[in-house]
Amino acid sequence: MCTSQIPTKQRALVWENVGDKPFEFSTNAPVKQPNELKNNQALVQVFASGLNPLDSKLGSSNWAHVELPGVPGIDISGKIVAVANDVTDFKIGDEIFGSNTVKLCGAFQEYAVINTDYFIKKPQGVTHEQGAALGLSYLCAFDGLHHVQDKLKAGATIFVPG
Repeated sequence: MCTSQIPTKQRALVWENVGDKPFEFSTNAPVKQPNELKNNQALVQVFASGLNPLDSKLGSSNWAHVELPGVPGIDISGKIVAVANDVTDFKIGDEIFGSNTVKLCGAFQEYAVINTDYFIKKPQGVTHEQGAALGLSYLCAFDGLHHVQDKLKAGATIFVPG
């Protein structure tokens, strides 16, 4: 996508405040432009995003001290439309998926800024919906396995719900 085709406004679920009813839907949310990207960031056209319990917990308490207003959503899948000058592992047009940082969030909008350390290129056989469902869920399962790995015996079976 040519940078002149990146809109300046978008639809988004905007996180306005903390507590009861913290989110509002907007059709006029700003889109970060390529010249506003910081080191190690890319602008992604969002095709799918995952909804996790963490998203609502952030809205009710903002335990991560996210700067408001903001846009919730951590798990994301889409296509890169711009990259910061220092980004070399990704290019415009790459399809990616992963989990953004809790501080950055932003998956519940049409265009999101991502930290490229937390994304991979989407394999051709994976849909955007599947990619957006992998991030935080995968990390939680992996972390759980990491905590029990020393207690496992050869041939043990592990049940991972979800």
